[in-house]
Amino acid sequence: MALLTVGLAEAVNRTPDGPYGQLNFGEAQLREIRYASLLHDFGKVGVREQVLVKARKLEPERLERILQRLYQRDLESINGRILEAWKNGEPFDPAYSKVLMTARQAERERIADLILRCNEPQVLPQEVVEAMDELEELGFQHWREGEARILENADISALRIPKGSLSKEERDEINSHVQKTFNFLSKIPWTGPFAQVADIAYAHHERLNGMGYPRHLKADEIPTQSKLMAICDVHDALVAADRPYKAAVSIPRSLEILEYETKAGLLDRGALNIFLEAKIYDLTKGMLNVEAVSP
Repeated sequence: MALLTVGLAEAVNRTPDGPYGQLNFGEAQLREIRYASLLHDFGKVGVREQVLVKARKLEPERLERILQRLYQRDLESINGRILEAWKNGEPFDPAYSKVLMTARQAERERIADLILRCNEPQVLPQEVVEAMDELEELGFQHWREGEARILENADISALRIPKGSLSKEERDEINSHVQKTFNFLSKIPWTGPFAQVADIAYAHHERLNGMGYPRHLKADEIPTQSKLMAICDVHDALVAADRPYKAAVSIPRSLEILEYETKAGLLDRGALNIFLEAKIYDLTKGMLNVEAVSP
């Protein structure tokens, strides 16, 4: 991020025309941008690790618990049928038992597949959304509480997340990292040419149309350095191959998304033009894996 943002600021200095034609960052200002870029996400130390790296809607232990309950439900059903036959005086029939187990296994795998599909951080197909009602009715015999639901309310709510892997509460927690970053950087007595470090980092998730966070600033309220950082931050997040909650996209695809967000009034057109013309995205190409940089 620091390499990209400083590179973009240096490219601004080399651009004689356009909206940034009269802007020139001095050496001290470039260092200020570098410090702000290096520290822009420091507040994430105050966000729970399991939320930061959450790859799917259900935590692994919650998913494992659900699958175990499904298996327990099958055993209860099979044992119940065999016990009923025994009470009716019917002899034990291994073939009948195998048929029951095969049928229950097929049903269990169908339900497990539905849960796994719902658990993916993607927009759910309508047929999957409609089938989810079935999950709310699944029950099993809890050893202590008697009849209980296989999926608890929290599980159902998580699986119904319409897009991504985070609930609103978890998304708010992650978004809080910006305020935490500012609170921390504000404690440091930045002086002279570095006085804006905290303010630059504070605004890197703001968007020109006021749809950013945490303060919903508009275009004229966002520091120019933060506008540059916003473009670099989006690109870096898209092409990064070390995020367990998302797959890396190619550089061409990242540039398409940057273009789309600029047209939507989120990112600065002048800054993106310089980013593209100066090929700032090439500055970190060698740091990416092969999948991330291929078209």
